[in-house]
This record gives sequence, structure tokens and C-alpha cells, in this order.
Amino acid sequence: MWVQIRVKGHLDPCWQAWFAGLQIAHKQDGTSSLSGALQDQAALYGVLLKMRHLNVMLLALECTPSPPLPCKGKRCKIETATLYVQGKEYHNMAITNLEKLIEDWAHAWSSPTAVEKLTSLFTDDCVYEDVPLGAVSHGKAELQGFYNVIFNGFPDFKIELTSQFIAGNRAGAEWLLSGTHKGDFPGLPATNKRVSVRAASFFELEGNKLKRCSDYFDMATALKQIGVLPS
Repeated sequence: MWVQIRVKGHLDPCWQAWFAGLQIAHKQDGTSSLSGALQDQAALYGVLLKMRHLNVMLLALECTPSPPLPCKGKRCKIETATLYVQGKEYHNMAITNLEKLIEDWAHAWSSPTAVEKLTSLFTDDCVYEDVPLGAVSHGKAELQGFYNVIFNGFPDFKIELTSQFIAGNRAGAEWLLSGTHKGDFPGLPATNKRVSVRAASFFELEGNKLKRCSDYFDMATALKQIGVLPS
């Protein structure tokens, strides 16, 4: 697809490679235009995220199936999808909403009474996989059951996000897992010892919902911390 982006200020042309090779041109009104072909929406989201992280103000964004043809005469009609026009409202676009979705997921996993909130973030046909535990939940009912198992074993279970990214219909997050093993966990009687390990999750998105989530964490370190494995 062909994109045309307008931003505030004159960008240094050396940033062209950073913005997926889009051609940078300076305008007389003090703005810059970036135009060129991108492979898909994921590539576009990548460019927009880089702009956001650099505090570049987006002024306009348009997409066309192919490069616009030169206009002959005074009128020229091109089929254009205007995705965004208007300064700082960019921060309320889909990217920000999806980032909030990941944050809401972390908040729900940090409360023993937020199971309804958690399941509301997922599609009805969701798949939730905890890879180290070998637990796969299909649908919201099984996800609720998995949630209850976690909080039965670790009543103060908490997820603290440290970073996240969105790329098209995929997302990822790094986080810190913590909790105290106060209740029986499948095959592990309570030890009253605390766990704190690094973890990561990868998501598949569908609209404004999570369709799939795969969690990974340092299980060996967690088992050492609760005394199941020798330290």
C-alpha cells in the first residue's frame, strides 16, 4: 500500500531509513511529508510507533492502494482512505487504545476480583496458553477457571508491565511476575514463599479484543524461590 504522512516540523532526511524508507520532503509551511510504499498495516503501525516515541506530531495520514497518478487538469479524484487528520488526537488513535488493552490485561491479572474484567478483554473463541505450565484455556469459561487456579495458589498474584509493543494484529509485553505461594497449586502444596521472576507475553489481536495470549516466565527460578528445586 502507498502512504502519505504529514508531520509537524522539518525532519532530517537521514531519518528516512528509520521510517521504513519513506521519502521525506520539506514543505514551505514548516511541515514534512513522508511518502512511499509499505508492505502492510504492520509496517505502517511500526512507522507510527517510531514517530510517537520520538514525539513527532502527526498532522495527517492517508493510504491508497497504489501511488497517486499525476493529475491532468484542475480536478483529480483519487480513492484515498484518510486515516487521520488533526494534531494531538493521534494519541487517542487505535495504537493507544490497544496499548490500554494490554494495560487492562495486566491490571486484571493483578486483582483477585477482576476475572470478569479479564474475560471481557478477550474474544469468545479466545485461546490462553501458559507455556511453562502447559495449560491451554479455550474460551472465556476455561480462562476464568485458569484465573481461579492462579489466585487460589497465589492470592496476591501481580503483573507489573515493564514494556510493550503493537505491530499490526500482534502485540508483546515484558512484565514482572510476583506473588506469595499461600495456597495449594496443582501438585504443589503451599510453601508461603514469595516468587518474583521476569516474564513475557505475546498476543494476537482481533479488533479491540485479545484473541490469543501466550505467557512465558522463568519457571526454574520460580520453583527455586518456593523451595521445590535446589537453589
